[in-house]
Order: sequence, then structure tokens, then C-alpha cells
Amino acid sequence: RRPNSNRVFTSHRAGLYLLGTGSTGVVETALALGLAQAAVTGVFSFALGPPPPPVSAAADASSLEKKSGLAEAMATPQGAALSAGIFFAGFTSLPLMLNSRMLLQDCFSPLVAPELVAPAAVASFVGYVSLANSAGRVAIGPLSDAAGLRAAYALCALQIPAVLSLPAIAGNAPADPEKALALWKVATCAVPAFYGGYVVLLAPAVARTFGSRRVGSVFPRIFAVLNLSNLASSTVIGRQREAAMEAAATDLAGFVDDAVFLEHFGTAKTDLARLVAVKTCTIPSLLAIAPAGTPDPSPLIHHDTLHLLGWTSALAVACHAGALWLGPRPTAAPR
Repeated sequence: RRPNSNRVFTSHRAGLYLLGTGSTGVVETALALGLAQAAVTGVFSFALGPPPPPVSAAADASSLEKKSGLAEAMATPQGAALSAGIFFAGFTSLPLMLNSRMLLQDCFSPLVAPELVAPAAVASFVGYVSLANSAGRVAIGPLSDAAGLRAAYALCALQIPAVLSLPAIAGNAPADPEKALALWKVATCAVPAFYGGYVVLLAPAVARTFGSRRVGSVFPRIFAVLNLSNLASSTVIGRQREAAMEAAATDLAGFVDDAVFLEHFGTAKTDLARLVAVKTCTIPSLLAIAPAGTPDPSPLIHHDTLHLLGWTSALAVACHAGALWLGPRPTAAPR
């Protein structure tokens, strides 16, 4: 029991804590909230039923628009392509939006001046990422009205080079850290901007494919896939980060003398995996006792992750292109 426990925030004196786990509980809390959100959204979206069939169908209605059941419409290749497309778009973009602070600090904290990665500076960057996502939605929606869905989706395909530029920028960070940090921020903001386009174009794509009468029933089911993509991407990115941190620490430990390691950490290198898991042994702490000139692996921590996101971005483009190619051809050719 902490002294003055009947008062709120009166002291910073030590209390009772669970030590040695290396976890603050943030990841577990986020995972639990993600599962709860995915479950609730999924249940309610799949509880939606199709609207009542019209008395008479239009003579020029497409065959997909005449489908009598929602399940039959969702089982079409077009429904699968749109669902897969929005899944991969979310898998690519949501990690860069929700973990933009972590990615920036992992790659650039050891290299640039502390004020450039201070909490206030990073917080403003996170705000810019959210603003870019909103700007993409505002800009690409009118573009679709003016130039058509194909042109708007073609613009969203620029997300691929934006994502793939990130590992190249991080790899060149040791040569010019401040320039690399500026380019990283620009590329990171571009990714959620194009993701906003994918989100705002989903309803017009559903209307074009299944008819305007199906938007209210088909759109929520496809959009619910984003919850699964968020959960899947968070899990994959988190595990890849842990594996990359452990691999980098193992490589750095090879440069450190065994006696120096034992003196600094109080245990032999054979216990390295446990020390890394509980955050006792970190990349900065190993660099501090490594010989001078040992390369810092921090900029390449997320190298494999960013290449994976490049592939998923390409899959998002391919799936949306397939849905448009398979979609019905209305009487008036789309622009």
C-alpha cells in the first residue's frame, strides 16, 4: 500500500510493481481491444440482411444487381476481390498510421539530435499522419467523381513506391540522418493519404459492381474486413519487430568481449535471449560497450517489415484492379 493512498497523484514514491516482464501492458491491452472491436463489428455487420427485392428490376440492370441474396452477391469473384483489396490496403497502411511513432523512434533515435525525436516533435508528426489520411479522403473522392474509379484507383497505386521508399530511406540514414528523417516523414504521410483513397472509393466500387441497391448491405460486410487486417498486421509487425530486435542484439553481442558483457549485465551471453525479452539488454546498451566503429543496426530493424508492406500494397492494387476488371459493364461506359 502506497503512503497517502487515499489521495490522488500525491507522490512518486515507489510502490508494488511486477518487475522482470519487460512489458508495460500496452500491447496486451491493444490486442484485447482489437479483438473486442473485431468481434462486435463482425457480429453486427454479418447480422445485416439484404433490402427487400424491388417490384421490378430495371431492364438494363447488370446480372450482379439482379442477385436475389446477399450471400450470393458476396460469394462472387467481385466480392472476394474487393474484400481482399481492402484487407491488404488496411494491412499496409494501418501499421504505418498507428505505429508511426514507434517506427520513427526505432530507426532514427540513435542517429539524430534528441530534439528531433523528442515526444513533442514525434507527437506533431503523428498529427501530420492523421491529417494526411483525411486529406487523401477529401482529395480522391472528388477525383473519382470527375475522372472515374479507374483513374482514382490508379492514383492510389502510388502507395507502392511510397512504401518501398521507406527501407531505402532508413538504409541511407547513417550517411545523412536529418535528410533521411525528413524524407521518412514525407513518405510515411503519403501512405495513409492513399489509404484514405481506398476507403472513400469502396462505396462507389460496391455500387458499380453490385448496384446502388446493394450498397447498404454489401458495403458494411466488406468494410468489416478492416478490423481483421488491423489485428493481423499488428500481430505480424509486433512479432517481426521482436525477432529483428533479438537478431540485432545477437549480432552486436558478437562484437562485445565476453568478460565485458558479464561485467555489464551480470550474466553470460548464453542468457542473451532472456535479457532481450525483458528489455535489460537493448541495442543502445550493447553499442555502449561494443568496440568503437561498430555499426548501429537500428535503421534496419524494420527492413523486412517494410518490404512485406510493399508486397501487401501491391496485392491491394491487384485486387482492386481485378474487381474493376470483373465488374459489370453498365450501359454508359465509365470514364
